[in-house]
Amino acid sequence: MAAGDASSAFFDPWAAAAQLKTANASANATSTANVPGPTEARFQEHANKLNEQETKLQQIEHALTKLQKDTQHEFQQVQVREQQAQAQVQQAIMTVKNELDNSFQKGIQQQSVQLNSTLGELRSLLQAPPKRSRSPAEEEMED
Repeated sequence: MAAGDASSAFFDPWAAAAQLKTANASANATSTANVPGPTEARFQEHANKLNEQETKLQQIEHALTKLQKDTQHEFQQVQVREQQAQAQVQQAIMTVKNELDNSFQKGIQQQSVQLNSTLGELRSLLQAPPKRSRSPAEEEMED
């Protein structure tokens, strides 16, 4: 029976066809997997385009980040220059104010000295004895 069993397997016409079919299917699967079809080619093309777009987006993001840093740096420089200009203007205003104060003080002192001198002269003139004597008619006019 054992010999009959082995020989019966060779006489099964479907067994050989089934073996051939599975062998051809596996060979076809490996050969078709290696050769892309039009759909796979389109998918690969779109994947490549997506990768290019991602690369471009990364470059744009990098450029934008750099631009933001540069802009922030420029704003800081402008702010520093503005503060320096404001400090210079305030210093100039204080210098002009001090010069005006000094000038006014000197002018007031000169006027004060001149007024004191004039008043001193008036006082000495009023306190000095008259150079001529008054007549009795002039004395009556004064009263």
